[in-house]
Amino acid sequence: MKRLFIAVALLAASVLLSLLGYMDLKTKGNELAASFNETAKVFKSRAEVNSGDINGSLESTLELWKKYKTRFEVYINHDELDDIQDATIELEQYLDKNRDVKVDELCLDCVSKLEHIIDAETPSVGEIL
Repeated sequence: MKRLFIAVALLAASVLLSLLGYMDLKTKGNELAASFNETAKVFKSRAEVNSGDINGSLESTLELWKKYKTRFEVYINHDELDDIQDATIELEQYLDKNRDVKVDELCLDCVSKLEHIIDAETPSVGEIL
């Protein structure tokens, strides 16, 4: 009876941890995607090119990426995050050297990759069984 109780407890703990991890990934991933979307919107409009709004928006998005990157690496295969990491490196180069980079396209590409990762990590009954 003890073995059955231990097995059920371990199964319940693993399911709980998986669900908590997925919920964390989804909320933080959606927050990061919204930040990338906002940055892309700012760069598309280029309303105030000379102001700090554009660089400030990009800087805050990159800081958010750095904050969540390690957390995402716990939940997700590193290969899937490499494309987003490469795009953020290009975006950092834009900030450092003010290179001509398609910031809005890179941000939207990151959004699509984040959405794909979140969708791929969504648990389904078929995966559980």
